[in-house]
Amino acid sequence: MLDIQEEQGVRHVPVNGTIVEKRHDQTYYTIDSEKYIYVARRSMTSRGDRAVPLTIKGSVKFAIDDQDLLLIDEKGKEHRFAIRGEGVTG
Repeated sequence: MLDIQEEQGVRHVPVNGTIVEKRHDQTYYTIDSEKYIYVARRSMTSRGDRAVPLTIKGSVKFAIDDQDLLLIDEKGKEHRFAIRGEGVTG
């Protein structure tokens, strides 16, 4: 795990005829696979959404499945992320 970056944001959603602001945070996880560097994105839109427990500069287990990155966090839970762009050679 090379880096973890968070961006806070909002989205506008119609609720009962009124437009309200809702959470729309993004967390980007940069992973070095020795051959490629991947940036995976996780959107956090619900109040209960939390960052995935990972340590920067720590090792991480992951696999690529089509356009998704599957990752095992430090507690052994599997997460699915969208891959941001193409892999970049390292």
